[in-house]
This record gives sequence, structure tokens and C-alpha cells, in this order.
Amino acid sequence: MSAYLVDLEHINVLVSEGLKYRANKMRWNTRAPLDGVNGEAQSVFDSFGYVYRELNVSTSSIVGQMLVSANQASVNARYPGDGDPLPAPYEYARPEKRFEAVEILKAISGFEYQACEVSGWGQSEAHAFCAALRGRIIDHLPGMDAADTWEITQHTTTLQEVRVQEKHLQAERENMGL
Repeated sequence: MSAYLVDLEHINVLVSEGLKYRANKMRWNTRAPLDGVNGEAQSVFDSFGYVYRELNVSTSSIVGQMLVSANQASVNARYPGDGDPLPAPYEYARPEKRFEAVEILKAISGFEYQACEVSGWGQSEAHAFCAALRGRIIDHLPGMDAADTWEITQHTTTLQEVRVQEKHLQAERENMGL
């Protein structure tokens, strides 16, 4: 495997995608508080005592910095002693372009590949962020709300069946002049 520092636009896109559905804030579990700007804690403790992080506009640069640091740690683990200078502190910026869900899913995989060289990657906050972001994107894929497959039985209606029914209803409405 090889590792390199992803472009900061890559990080901007990942953070931006996490901010996309603001009504349902993106959260992920973490093991320890992450101090934010001016020492303000950016972590929340739930009623069971677990720590989770929440992505919002005020934490976007902190979360992005966490991703940049994870990427840097992976490169350093893969190529110890190369002496690559640390990148400047990360500051979130709205991405230049909008990407489709499949492109974001691929970007998550690309980031994970570049950040996984460090020992303990599977327990890292960056890994937890990527898993939460992947789940968030999957939850918002077209058809996800309409899918009736939480439990599948012999009587479960497929999305294809729903689309056929909707197409028939639309044709009937058009024939009636509606």
C-alpha cells in the first residue's frame, strides 16, 4: 500500500457532505473529547456517558483538521522519517463543485485508503467519521425512504412494483385529462 496527503478540497467535500442534511445533524462516537477553538469542548456526552462528536458549521474546521491529521499520521506511519512538512492548519471552505452520492462514497473510500496506515485506524475518530458519513449518504439515496424492506416477507412490495403502480396511475390521470 501507499499513502499520500489528499488535497484539501477532498476534505472540504467530505465535510460539506456531512453538513448537507442540517436538520438531522451528523454524529459519530469517539473515545475522548476533542478541544476546539479557544479550548471549547466540541464533544457531547449522552445519557449513557458515551462521547460523540457532532458536525455543524461551528465544528467544520475542527472536524476537517481531525481528518487532515489522520491522513498525515497515516503518511508518517507508512513513510517514517520522510520529513514531510505538516500542512497549514485546516480551515473549512465550501467546495467548488457538487458531487453525486456515488462520487462521495468513492471519495470516502479514497480517503480511508490514504488514512488507514496508522495503527489503530479501525478505532480512530477519522474511521468513525467515515463510517457515519457513508451511512448518512446511503440513508439519503433516492428510493431509500420509499423502500419497504426493513423486514422482507413474501408480501413485501418492491420499489420496482411501486414504480410500475405509479406509472399506471400517472397514465390513468393523463387519460382522464388531469
